[in-house]
Amino acid sequence: MACFFWSGLIPGCFAAVLWGVRRVSRVDLGLQVGEAMATPVPGQTVDLGVYDRFHVHAQMEHLQTKYHGTGGADTSKWEWATNIHRDTMASHVGHYTRLAYFALCENEPVARVRFNCLQAMIQPCGKPPLKDDMED
Repeated sequence: MACFFWSGLIPGCFAAVLWGVRRVSRVDLGLQVGEAMATPVPGQTVDLGVYDRFHVHAQMEHLQTKYHGTGGADTSKWEWATNIHRDTMASHVGHYTRLAYFALCENEPVARVRFNCLQAMIQPCGKPPLKDDMED
């Protein structure tokens, strides 16, 4: 069996991530089971169509409304970093075994480590930067 890396073939899910193409099945292309499927060349653009572009934007808007901290075009660096830090701390608090590991490393009780993580979520990146009058 040939390795995908050395043969130049990349599985569909990785091709979609690397080159921005959508995955198409062999049935959609009219290929038989034994036929080879051509892979796009890096840098090649593939037209997704108006519906697909609208669908991607609709999915992104849905995620932004459903999950706080997803971010958008107007998200500042401070907001993004704050969301990342809060998500990390919330993950630490939510996993008892990780809290127990941190407590062991810090030689503190688990409750103290949990409290410290919750306190760190208040302003993890410091105070928000001042906004200029030109931005409003």
